[in-house]
Amino acid sequence: RLRYHDHRLHATHLPADINARAAYEALEEARIEAVGTQDYPGAATNITASLRADAKKMRLDDVQSTNEVPLAFALHHLTRHHLTGRAVPPEAKKAVNLWKGWIEEKLGD
Repeated sequence: RLRYHDHRLHATHLPADINARAAYEALEEARIEAVGTQDYPGAATNITASLRADAKKMRLDDVQSTNEVPLAFALHHLTRHHLTGRAVPPEAKKAVNLWKGWIEEKLGD
């Protein structure tokens, strides 16, 4: 994060709306992970383990609707998948799939 994130640039474009800000942060985190794992492929394993643990902790395998899953969470995982080709962790897949259609309808593939 220290190497690939420009705090000043990031702050310049930070949205005021809380939901837009969460999405912006999620997209930036996915971008940092994608760029960082190109240079440090071993970090990808650690990031995946962390994402799996977070999804388990949030109990996302039991969710039934988008009301139970933050949009930013789904954006992060889908963006990471599109930028790196890495699959969404199994523990997060159900939650991400709840948002996937809506996200793709708004943003495309």
